[in-house]
Amino acid sequence: MASVTLPGGQVLDPTGYELDAEAGVLTRMVGDYESCWEPGRITVNYTAGRAVVPDTITQAARIIIQHLWETQRGRMGSVRAGGSEEVWDPRWGYSIPRRALELLGDHPMGIA
Repeated sequence: MASVTLPGGQVLDPTGYELDAEAGVLTRMVGDYESCWEPGRITVNYTAGRAVVPDTITQAARIIIQHLWETQRGRMGSVRAGGSEEVWDPRWGYSIPRRALELLGDHPMGIA
């Protein structure tokens, strides 16, 4: 976290708060004790995300976006599933192509 600014403009020292990032909770501290935030707008500035996005994640994102675009537009059209009377629409299928999952699987923050 970069900084926490109180309603009057005072910037808190990092020892003036604790962050539970997993829960998304910022607690005001006075020494070892929790304190109440004063009323008004509290501004929290922080940096999120990666400094450098690996090429495999960028490529996976492009594959997913292309797939979603093509299926949204219905480029493949409707076809009958296995010769039956049931009509299959490609927009009802999967959202993340296998190739994108493979690319994302190489990273700790990937989804595979």
